[in-house]
Amino acid sequence: MGEEMPRSRPVPGFPLTAVLSASYTTLGFEAGGLRGVVHSPMRRLVSPLRAYAETTPRSCDEPSNEAFEGLCGGGHGGRPRADGDTDHDRRGGCAAAYVARGVLPRGQIFRPFPDDTGRIRSATAVQSLDGTNKFFDPSLGTNGQACVTCHQPDQAFTLNVDEIQAAFSSSGGSDPLFRLNDTADRPDADPSAPDTFKLFREMGIIRIGRPVPAMADFNVEGQQSARFGTLPNPTDPQAPGKMTLSLFRRPLVNTNVRFDSAVLWDGRASIADMRTQVKNAAKGLLLATTVLDADADDVAAFMLGVFTDQVFDTSAGRMGAGNLAAAGATSGVFNLLALASDPAAPCLFAVNNATTPPTLVLTPLTPPTCTPIIPENPHT
Repeated sequence: MGEEMPRSRPVPGFPLTAVLSASYTTLGFEAGGLRGVVHSPMRRLVSPLRAYAETTPRSCDEPSNEAFEGLCGGGHGGRPRADGDTDHDRRGGCAAAYVARGVLPRGQIFRPFPDDTGRIRSATAVQSLDGTNKFFDPSLGTNGQACVTCHQPDQAFTLNVDEIQAAFSSSGGSDPLFRLNDTADRPDADPSAPDTFKLFREMGIIRIGRPVPAMADFNVEGQQSARFGTLPNPTDPQAPGKMTLSLFRRPLVNTNVRFDSAVLWDGRASIADMRTQVKNAAKGLLLATTVLDADADDVAAFMLGVFTDQVFDTSAGRMGAGNLAAAGATSGVFNLLALASDPAAPCLFAVNNATTPPTLVLTPLTPPTCTPIIPENPHT
């Protein structure tokens, strides 16, 4: 009541309209179990496809619309389940788009996928970001894995334990997911032993071999165990010639990276140097020998230019929130993408030029700062 009429303008780089008002709103985002919020006084982001958004049914039998990349259309190539079924009905009606190698059709990356509480979806404003990106290419490394192996589009660009178990059961452990250097409990394990991938199969965690610093201010006593082998490990394939400790963590959602202030679980990589982060990951996890700058930049562009969010909620049953971008709601991946494309770029690592609207590019990126919120200023 009493609020001024919103002002409408296009958002550069993305076919959405941002409706600006002086009232504060909060954009919430959730993907792969990770949640966050971005606060701003200006956000009411409305898609020109509002009629579609407000009438999206709760099933995956959605209307055909070219702008939505085919949605749940056919030909998804879901992976068989251990029970002989496919992924079609176990998670809500859309077959999984698991990819081990080869080109993933664009429509299978940017369409809704069911999850435990509704549907998730990824989107980009960059038309060149598709299944030809090096993110999907196993030739980036030497062990048959690609970035997508552990960052699946239908799982919010991470992995869940059910899918890991299904892949192991259906492939007998031969799926590219299962490699001694990263998903095994220890890199020198017997690949045919039933517990070689125990932690990965049961908890979805992947091993990272972190070198012990030469000038560390602590000492690590050597140990030997059946589960983890020799630690520190002098023969870790992830770091040849170095003594490593084995650390385990879940694969992060590696989209929405443009909103990150720290990269990786411990923040050891720089948001301003994604090329190096990609190269290090390719060498350690994919066992790449040489990673070209152009290939690393290609992967980094995908991570910086793709956004993932929950788009439909069924967690509250019939009283669920439904479409999270309907009726002026500011959640959903298209609102998230519009926020990333907005000239104000609140809390965004934008190009370091105050007079130029931010574009989804690699460099230069600003330091980890957040645009101050100034009342009545629609650009903050």
